[in-house]
Amino acid sequence: GTGENDKIQITTPDMAHSITLDNQRKQIAIKDKDGKNQIVLKTEEGYMQVNAEKRLVINVGDTITVTMNGGNGTVTIECDKVNVKGGNGIIMESNASAKLSGSNVTVEATSALRANSNGTTTIQGTPIKIG
Repeated sequence: GTGENDKIQITTPDMAHSITLDNQRKQIAIKDKDGKNQIVLKTEEGYMQVNAEKRLVINVGDTITVTMNGGNGTVTIECDKVNVKGGNGIIMESNASAKLSGSNVTVEATSALRANSNGTTTIQGTPIKIG
């Protein structure tokens, strides 16, 4: 035949780990026994899913690390510089506190800048310059 329905599966003797190349489903999968840790590529859909039961770490070179910790729900990005761009906007929200810090922080708006608080607003600095 043409091989369009071919399926090749490699498994460890105890079935703890498997790699499946499935032409019929147009899919490549690497899984553990329970499927809690897996990588699935759906080749015709341009789709890739990575599942990690506890932690997923992505390293690029020596300077970039992205760690997703399922145990505490934390995503940590470590690198030399982070650029965030949104053509139609950027929304950052937290149900708790939010903090932006640096040795020199600039907030800039080309049209309007508004700061609102439903509680106490504190501005500190030496000196404070307005205008």
